Amino acid sequence: MSEGDRRPLRAGIIGTARVGSWYDDLQAGTPELIPSSHAGCYAACPRTELVAGSDLDPERLERFGKKWGIRALYADYREMLANEALDVVSITTSWGHDHAAIAPVVAESGVRGIFCEKPIATSMAEADRIVRLVEQNGVKFACAYLRRWNPRYHALRAAIDSGAVGRLVSITAIGAGNLMHAGTHYADIMAYLAGDPEPAWAWGRIEPVPPDAKSPTARVDPVGSGYVEMQSGVRFFLEGVSPGAITFVVSGTEGKLMVFNDARRADLWRRPQGSSDRWLEPESLPVPPQTRSPVLPALEDLVASIDAAVDGSDPSRQPANDVRRAARAMELCLALHASHRRGGCRVELPLEDRELSVDTW
Repeated sequence: MSEGDRRPLRAGIIGTARVGSWYDDLQAGTPELIPSSHAGCYAACPRTELVAGSDLDPERLERFGKKWGIRALYADYREMLANEALDVVSITTSWGHDHAAIAPVVAESGVRGIFCEKPIATSMAEADRIVRLVEQNGVKFACAYLRRWNPRYHALRAAIDSGAVGRLVSITAIGAGNLMHAGTHYADIMAYLAGDPEPAWAWGRIEPVPPDAKSPTARVDPVGSGYVEMQSGVRFFLEGVSPGAITFVVSGTEGKLMVFNDARRADLWRRPQGSSDRWLEPESLPVPPQTRSPVLPALEDLVASIDAAVDGSDPSRQPANDVRRAARAMELCLALHASHRRGGCRVELPLEDRELSVDTW
């Protein structure tokens, strides 16, 4: 079936604040990041039609309706799910505990796809339930760990896979910050760059929450650092205490990739050909420009996965960050919390304490 023969997928949004509706308004100076709101992406994608929205704030919901020309507006998202025969639903509420409460209901509502902000839950028990219901109901699920749809990180992964640094040994993320809010982003893209191996064990250190912390995130989601060893033998180091732009060091047996400014620059340092000298020589590693907001290809990937299941061309296709990968990013960071609570001891993965909960804004 050609794209023109398919009816648009009916879309609804739960949570009509910044990420759901008006994030594009903040991106005037970075046109390559527009559209970044879920509503903007549904409007830009020819396979989707935004038809409904839900929010507990009536004024915010009214502004959303006027901005996007939506009449089907609901205070209760369950009522929206029951009335609107939706194919795909975005969960763009702010808190992790809201994602954990809403996602299971959406998964059982008859939708074909869910586009969820991160993290998907606050504990692995909640994440396990979401994974189970998504898979039981055949729902395609994409989580907004958006670097998986960024061409700069695709170029880094291709360089690593081609042996640019030799055999991959470790990846260090510098400035990982609040573990559930930002650190899960780091953990996910490290897993992507390493080829998505399964984790083996971890240890971690959580920083005290500052007594004068004012932001909701800082009060409930502490900064942390730690180490995760993957079953493949690759090591992940997350350093969360230093400020600054997103930085990675990718280390291999033959060289290192130094990645700065969220992969806008990458420097490759390699041992000269045929040399056993310990010194490395620098090379430039070109990274392609990001010309499209990664939120839009994330939606397009979700839609393509839905279409492949509906037409039978590839029923097993999943979005680049599916529900299991989204849950794993959480688990890596929760493991650092579990280790800290046990005095810095090694904790095995999968995480034994599935009820350990850390919320974030």
